[in-house]
Amino acid sequence: MSQERIIPKIVALAKNGVGGEKTAAILKLKQLCEKHDLDFDEVMSETEGKIEKFFIKYKNKQEWRIGVQVICRYAHQSMNQNIWGSKSEKELYFETTKQKFVDTLVAMETLKKAFKEEQKLFLDAFIKKHNLYYQKTEEEWDKFKEQQADKEESPEDFRRNLRVSGMASHMESVELQKRLQ
Repeated sequence: MSQERIIPKIVALAKNGVGGEKTAAILKLKQLCEKHDLDFDEVMSETEGKIEKFFIKYKNKQEWRIGVQVICRYAHQSMNQNIWGSKSEKELYFETTKQKFVDTLVAMETLKKAFKEEQKLFLDAFIKKHNLYYQKTEEEWDKFKEQQADKEESPEDFRRNLRVSGMASHMESVELQKRLQ
């Protein structure tokens, strides 16, 4: 195996993982292969890295941009290789090996989910910064304070306060980095 070739983590785990780690990687790889019409055995046995043309679908301009960046990062060794697009079909086409394609798919799915979560956090921060809340009257505030004094903080309130404070964002960022390594 050449040193320039990076074996995708999911395939490496499916081949060499232990216990539940290996089982989970095989299951995820089979799901990806079925979803994208790939032969599981061929992906698992690939050693030479035959270059083929693949595509990734996107829904909007943000996903298109994430897709281009993910393809450059996970499917290619240089930015000089071609990425084609079809706006009518909302697909990005590129050439790579099957294993790098699987790695690209895993990264794309993970990062799209992370982007959606971070958009929600951005919106929360935007609303808070611009004070876009209903302004309670004095009587409403007094009643609210009385109600809060009578009850303890629920787990949902704790998570919401944690998310707003930014701690959850940091924890999610750390978890995202772990999943992409």
